[in-house]
Amino acid sequence: MTQDRNSLRVLYVTIGLSITAGSMFYAYGIGNYQLAYLWRSTFTIGFLALGAVIRWVAIRQLGKHFTVGVEIQPDHELQQSGLYKWVRHPSYTGLMLEFIGLSLYFSNWMSFIFILLPITLALVYRIRVEERALLERFGKEYEEYSANTARLIPGIW
Repeated sequence: MTQDRNSLRVLYVTIGLSITAGSMFYAYGIGNYQLAYLWRSTFTIGFLALGAVIRWVAIRQLGKHFTVGVEIQPDHELQQSGLYKWVRHPSYTGLMLEFIGLSLYFSNWMSFIFILLPITLALVYRIRVEERALLERFGKEYEEYSANTARLIPGIW
């Protein structure tokens, strides 16, 4: 049963609009800053690669329980090991690292803001929807897990 509350649609639309806006600021040179090509390339590739690996590992760890919509399956078990030992939503941590990499590629402050801020807000909404569903399904077990595990960034949030 889906409990998505349109969070996937919100996320997809936000990503599309944000990348479009960020690309346009870059193309028109509004907010550009200089960053040596080697640094820009290194940071971009580093963040994109690290984000992709984290996201891939998180999805693999969930296995058959990974879905793009917010769905709790009847045989679903709360994942608390691997990356999930450190953060509750490592797939989204990886996704954010990828968008940081994309933002750095543009070497543009406006692109950075217009990509990261809306996407972060859309992810926060989606995380809240997911956490509501997980709390309904796992109750006290999820409360305890949440109390001891960060959402996206270990030790911060």
